[in-house]
Amino acid sequence: MEVYIERGVTQAWIDAMGMTAYEGFKWLSPGTLVQQPRRIQSISGKAISLNVPLTDSLNATNTIMSPIQLTPYSPPPQPSEMGIENLSMHVSPTRSGVILNDTSCSHSAVVIPSWTTDSWIRNLGLTGFNDHITAMQSSSCITITNVTMNHDGPTDNGRGYALDIAIDGTQILVHNCRMLGKKDTRSYSVATQSLTPGPNACIGYEAQQTIESIEPHQRWAHGFLNEESKGVAVLFRNRAAAGSGHGWTANNAVSYNTNASAYTIQNPPIGQNYCFGCVGPKDPRQVNNGTFESYGAFVDPPSLFEAQLKDRGFEFKL
Repeated sequence: MEVYIERGVTQAWIDAMGMTAYEGFKWLSPGTLVQQPRRIQSISGKAISLNVPLTDSLNATNTIMSPIQLTPYSPPPQPSEMGIENLSMHVSPTRSGVILNDTSCSHSAVVIPSWTTDSWIRNLGLTGFNDHITAMQSSSCITITNVTMNHDGPTDNGRGYALDIAIDGTQILVHNCRMLGKKDTRSYSVATQSLTPGPNACIGYEAQQTIESIEPHQRWAHGFLNEESKGVAVLFRNRAAAGSGHGWTANNAVSYNTNASAYTIQNPPIGQNYCFGCVGPKDPRQVNNGTFESYGAFVDPPSLFEAQLKDRGFEFKL
């Protein structure tokens, strides 16, 4: 049975998160559902076993959170077992970096539609786009691997920065992707969206320009792993009134054995974000009150992603 594990946003929770201080912006509205799509594997008495661990905080005894609900749902027909691979796409003249409200460049190079599952993108070269890959809400079990993206034009930040790989689904794996670009280009390299449910993972990402960033983009995404990234900033933070009031972007996000141009790892008032084996400077302009372990030196095992698969009985090498 497919279910949403869900709780409703309450005003008490918004207040406790410090998200009522920004005039003219609304982080989340009371009554908005924070949902985690799962499948019930078994039921024994009052114990329910799910197919995937939960990635957000749930506390039925905490008066600032709403009661927890399990809501059954029936997904529509789900396209599956589809792949795009060994493909190069080049936009000429380039649309890379143009202002985001320019309608001539408002589409990603590749879009993974809602409800798509068990599918992949592999060995792509993308040049001249603004946004590159978008995994839409309710997409799941998608692998994006060995994709090279090239921003070959200067960035106009009149309406914000483009999202190279935007994750709005769940169980999305971004693996061994890289961003090339000129010195005057900037984008969000890998970003989650509003209330994006985990788990999602980014493994082995590289960026040519150190101003690039891997970060949940807005509004309480949860269960995000970034592992072995190089040359790119890692930001798990409160974006406050930035954008449309993006506020706290992430809970239960982990950076593991990464070498970053800068770190901003912040803990929400009711939540936590982590940095294990993180090499590279903390941004001195930002609060870094997240949980740091073995800061400045990599840790064992080399890959948390592979170790967790092994613990579940899978012998798998990326």
